[in-house]
Amino acid sequence: MDFFSDMYFKSDQLKVEWNPGDEIELWDRDDKSIRISSSWDHRGESSEITSVPPGTKATIVQKHIEPLVNGMVMIRYEIEVLLDGKTIRGWVDQRAVEGPAGP
Repeated sequence: MDFFSDMYFKSDQLKVEWNPGDEIELWDRDDKSIRISSSWDHRGESSEITSVPPGTKATIVQKHIEPLVNGMVMIRYEIEVLLDGKTIRGWVDQRAVEGPAGP
């Protein structure tokens, strides 16, 4: 079980690192829209700035790693996207950036 826990909660250690300035395409395994929130620690509708479809191009601004319990971590990325001629900056879940593979 520890191995699977590490794969889920520490998957950044199993993939190539993404760095600030890297250009990416946002990803979702269920092909749903990706919620961009106003802060790293809020993920619900009340903190949603906008949502974008998978494949939206974004630039990494920073990566936030929040320690949880038993050595687990929560990882969120601050990104910038260009929507309707405006630059939007907000936070997405780790899976929206890392997806199934590294850079």
